[in-house]
Amino acid sequence: MDNVTDIINKLRESIESAAFLVATPDSQSQAHTKLVQSLVLLDHLEQHIPNASERVPSFQAERNSETVALELQKLERKLPRWRKNTHQKNSQILIEFLKLSKDWRKVAYETLKAHCRNIDGFERNYNQMKNFGDKNHGKVFDERDGYVELWEPAVALVLELFGDYEEA
Repeated sequence: MDNVTDIINKLRESIESAAFLVATPDSQSQAHTKLVQSLVLLDHLEQHIPNASERVPSFQAERNSETVALELQKLERKLPRWRKNTHQKNSQILIEFLKLSKDWRKVAYETLKAHCRNIDGFERNYNQMKNFGDKNHGKVFDERDGYVELWEPAVALVLELFGDYEEA
């Protein structure tokens, strides 16, 4: 993709394709893949527009789109297991965050930590859920200024599998 026009056209095609898939029964996985591709294209587009990261918030400016896509693929594999195995520490941390958050908003890190005091190894597991890495649990959180929020590219996956914990 050499220029902005090519990227915009591919982005439009990807979003249109996802829109049709959303309306088709049993095609959520395909729609999700198209939306992830759209996010990757948007990241490419931001790289071609001067100061785009200042005008349009990037979903992870410090990471390239390939890393983001790989992390999302990892979450697509792992989140269903977390949902089934709620005894796992990573699942417990995510569920506690969702219970504490209102409308998927931020939660103070200290509040989350206090509510997870019964989870042995909370710090280690939480850190693997907020950082990129080959052997991390899967990035689902961002932490800024003492507050934890869902990592923007992971929101749709988390809502799909864990949405019922929002008001538990």
